[in-house]
Amino acid sequence: MNPINRTLAFVVAAVLSLATAGLTYWSNRPVQMDDTAEIGQPFFPDFTDPNTATSLQVSSFDKEASKPNSFSVEFKDGKWRIPSHNNYPADGKDRLKTTAASVIGITRGTLAGKAKEAHKLHNLLDPLDEKSNEVDGRGDRITLKAGDKTLVDFIIGKKVEGSANKYYVRRQDEDRFFITDLKIDLSTKFADWIEPDLLDLKKDEIQSIIIDRYSVDESKGEIVSGEQSDLKRDTATSDWTLKEIPEGMKPKASVITAMLGSFDDLKIVGVRRKPEGLSASLQGKGAIKITESTKLDLQNRGYFVTPKGLVSNEGDILVSTFDGVSYVLRFGEVFTGSDVDLEVGKPDEAAKQPEEKKEDDAAKPEDAAADPAKDPAVKKSRYVFITAQFDEAALGKPPVEPKKPEPPKEEAAATPAEGEKPTAPAEPEKPADPAKPATPDPKAEAKAAYEAALKQYEVDSDVYRIRKKEYDDKKAAGEKKAKALNARFADWYYVISEDLFDELRVKPEDLVEPATAANPAGGSEPGFPATPSLPKVPKSDAPADEGAPAAEGEKPAAPEGDKPAEPAAPAEGEKPAEPAAPTEGAEKPAEGTPPAAEPEKPAEAPAAPAEEAKPAAPTEPPAGEAPPK
Repeated sequence: MNPINRTLAFVVAAVLSLATAGLTYWSNRPVQMDDTAEIGQPFFPDFTDPNTATSLQVSSFDKEASKPNSFSVEFKDGKWRIPSHNNYPADGKDRLKTTAASVIGITRGTLAGKAKEAHKLHNLLDPLDEKSNEVDGRGDRITLKAGDKTLVDFIIGKKVEGSANKYYVRRQDEDRFFITDLKIDLSTKFADWIEPDLLDLKKDEIQSIIIDRYSVDESKGEIVSGEQSDLKRDTATSDWTLKEIPEGMKPKASVITAMLGSFDDLKIVGVRRKPEGLSASLQGKGAIKITESTKLDLQNRGYFVTPKGLVSNEGDILVSTFDGVSYVLRFGEVFTGSDVDLEVGKPDEAAKQPEEKKEDDAAKPEDAAADPAKDPAVKKSRYVFITAQFDEAALGKPPVEPKKPEPPKEEAAATPAEGEKPTAPAEPEKPADPAKPATPDPKAEAKAAYEAALKQYEVDSDVYRIRKKEYDDKKAAGEKKAKALNARFADWYYVISEDLFDELRVKPEDLVEPATAANPAGGSEPGFPATPSLPKVPKSDAPADEGAPAAEGEKPAAPEGDKPAEPAAPAEGEKPAEPAAPTEGAEKPAEGTPPAAEPEKPAEAPAAPAEEAKPAAPTEPPAGEAPPK
């Protein structure tokens, strides 16, 4: 080979070597160079509109039970429902809106790793992975779909130590994971996804509360009567009254206020679906259908069908409002369980018969896990069966339409009949003598009275129309609300905490307190010292001390001795003579001088010659003397 060819061969070999080296370097470039371009980019760039999602699922892993827990929400039949909780309506609109919006635009942060083996260390294992036996290291998974199309599928791991909102995050279909800023409000609690105001009731609307504390003896099949408490008030600002309250007691305002707050903000922790036939009848879609399976289902919850209707083993409460809507809360069986058990129940819960409790059972060590006091994860709750009804009587008496007054009969007779000639007008009456009073005209008076009554009728009719419309509107609104509430309650047994049950079903002795002590006899108003009563003066025959004034309100005692002579009765047909007037300038006894023992008799005046004598008036006694009796 000549030198030129040899040189060309070397050049070609060098070029090929450089190309090979470049290709090798490109194929083996560091990971950071490949992933740096994705930093700041959304994990799911195509998901920009939360309204396109038709389902949302949040899953976590329960290490104690070694099983995943999933909370899902789906849009079905025009409503958001919770399939994981018996398709209960997800009417917590704020929660749906907040969660869906917070998922949009989550971006990749710094690449933290790409090895699958590092997932457990950062709690990035899939909580729904059934193939894995790992208990630790599982994360939370969020999945949004539009039908069968996946819009978002994240696994969120640990929070980065020392950071505020940074978490380890990966897509479910990738091994790479990133450090990402998250401000997402996730919750798998049932109560966070539903309408919290279950009763749609305000405490100021409550007019009366009747607590019936009967119970059911299941072994004997008998209803055991209990004490009733009947609370009522006239207006929202009136004081509460308690029927048959013990003497010296009054309703305890603080306890009643706490009850009102519990009704206003009734919280449920779980739901169970009622049998289909029972729920349909409660919605007014047919007659009540009580099959054997329905009876068994009711008994498992603590409810029994009797000839008198449905009863519960822990009594009931009737809450009535001023707008005529009444709520009946029937309290059933108590049970214990974890949060998930309370929310949705156990798979075989409805099929189980309630077991009879034995005295020895409480001492068994295996029951320690079911004791809320020994295991804080186990909670005590109770079933409540709620219905609504409308009571028109709560609105008061309906307004009564006023009766139109009838015109006077004379006016009707004054109109001539058809074909009859009108009567010739009478001659005008002469004006009445001004010296004599005019005789009242009955026709004019009747006409004036009719016109006044007609004006009042028109006023009363306007008032009636306004009040009738108000009454009819309140009645229609009350009926509509009761119907809507029944439709809402019909499908469900509700679960409330045992603490809430105790707040609602208050004991009789806790509803009263001692009334304010009454004032002692003879005492004055509260806050002022009582004034001591004055001693009575004993009677004495001795004359009063000179100059002693008579007690206020008392008449001076008449002096002993002869009383003034009664004036003589006048002869028939005559008037008695008038006494002579006292002489002018006559001396009056000195002030304070005691009266003489024998006062002078009043002088008799001679009878008038022409006129009959008038009855004599007794002479006014001098000052200090007692008047004649």
